[in-house]
Amino acid sequence: MGAASVAALAVLVAAVLTSAPPRSDDTVDLAATTIPAQTATGATLRVGPGAQYTTIADAARAAKAGDTVVIAPGSYAGFQAPTSGTAVAPITFKADGGKVILTSGGTSNGRLDLSGRSNLRFVGIGVSRSSRFGIYATNAQNITLQDCEVADSQDGGAVFVGGSNIRVIGCDVHGNNARGTSADMEGISLENIDGFEIAGNHVHDNGEEGIDAKYETRNGSIHGNRVENNRGPNIYVDSAHQIKVYDNISIGAKESSKAGIALAVENYSKTRKTYSVQIYNNVMIGNAGGGMSFWTEGSGSFTDIAVVNNTFVDNKKAGISIAGGQFAGTNILRNNLFSGNPTAVSGSASAFEADHNLFSGTGIGTDLVTGVVKFVNAAANDLRLAPGSAGIDAGSADAAPTTDLTGAPRPSGKGVDLGAYELQVSPPPVAPTTTVGIAPTTAVPVLPTTTVPTTTVPTTTVPVSGTTTTTVAAAPTTTRVVPAEAVTTTSQTPPRPTTPVVPPTVTPGTCMPLVVQAVAPGGARTMLFFPIGLMLVPGTVPFYLPCTLPTTV
Repeated sequence: MGAASVAALAVLVAAVLTSAPPRSDDTVDLAATTIPAQTATGATLRVGPGAQYTTIADAARAAKAGDTVVIAPGSYAGFQAPTSGTAVAPITFKADGGKVILTSGGTSNGRLDLSGRSNLRFVGIGVSRSSRFGIYATNAQNITLQDCEVADSQDGGAVFVGGSNIRVIGCDVHGNNARGTSADMEGISLENIDGFEIAGNHVHDNGEEGIDAKYETRNGSIHGNRVENNRGPNIYVDSAHQIKVYDNISIGAKESSKAGIALAVENYSKTRKTYSVQIYNNVMIGNAGGGMSFWTEGSGSFTDIAVVNNTFVDNKKAGISIAGGQFAGTNILRNNLFSGNPTAVSGSASAFEADHNLFSGTGIGTDLVTGVVKFVNAAANDLRLAPGSAGIDAGSADAAPTTDLTGAPRPSGKGVDLGAYELQVSPPPVAPTTTVGIAPTTAVPVLPTTTVPTTTVPTTTVPVSGTTTTTVAAAPTTTRVVPAEAVTTTSQTPPRPTTPVVPPTVTPGTCMPLVVQAVAPGGARTMLFFPIGLMLVPGTVPFYLPCTLPTTV
């Protein structure tokens, strides 16, 4: 092995030993809840005056999986979707830079009928003034409504029954259930749906519930919506399970028995159970029937319900009303903030593990938080906690969401804040850092070398003049490798916890003899023990350099 090969081997080993392994706490960038733009895989079909098609229905009949139907702004007749896309190539109907609305026609079910269809996307397509439902689908799968408007239907607005994987994102749903309390369904209705996301919508001024997940609907989320001024409840979870309701603002449910968010069991349900529901980071303001309620029409049960980090302010009845039902499992009431409600909790809350809540009146549970609550601007419904407010840093980290309603990190500061918002504390100034460089090293010149043929020998034999030849086994050594990096010191960096040192296991490599020598005055040889340095010895001594270096585990 020549000097160049030895140097290359040393560089390779150093690179392996100093490379950082993946850390178990490295974060993963998860997909956002907004729907990513999809690259068209098929043809583009255009609809509008002077375009290839004059009606959306004609283009829909011609569309195939992967096609995109691009629609010029204007009013069009409704239709029933005639065909489906595929999971990898959905059919997309998209407004072309302006408002597209279905104002006439359709089917007896509504303006846009998606029953029995799958893998369809509608972006920027609205419906208006249907004599039945606005958008209706039974047994539909993988349907997305995005940036739509669903307005003024006599019955429900966007209604899905008995399907799966339904998404309603960024839509304005208002004025539906126009026929009053006799109207069928709700603003957004999900009945026996498996897999759904209702996110970023404005659902308001509908004649029944705003968003309703009911009758065995499961495995979905209702988040980031502003739901207000519906007859109510604004958000309703009825005989459903495995559902997350979070980051919503619920204001002004109108009916005196309707809360901002309600969990219920109605007689229509087959299971008569509502379970595994998480309610967190929501704000309930000024709802006629209270901030949140539990109710059963006849009999029913609630199991494993978590109510964590919510804000209940100025509701007309109790912050939380428990009007019926049997409770089982683990039910949690934690880190909630109540202010300005006639009472914080009405009914029996004995089934809840209650702790770290701030009540405006008599409290329940343990670790009660007291003090004066200060909001940034309560008159404008800005219920972020102002500096100095009670509830800041007063919560429990147990089961607390890691972000607040706005997506800001929680905790920020010394601890978790109560309610839906986390006061963001600016970090203290960081002291300037001093970088200490490593002293330069002095290179030792490499003397001419002689290479001895390769052999495998387990020991090092040293002949000594006038004595018996002695075989000495090489003593195992353990070397701790420290990367050659600049050292940065920061006066405000806290000490890291001491990690117990586990002795490494050294597996020997395969060896080869390497004699690196030069004749010095007086007959002594100068030996270069790579990578240690120079040594004067009285004769030729073989030195064993690993061909593959020992492995430390």
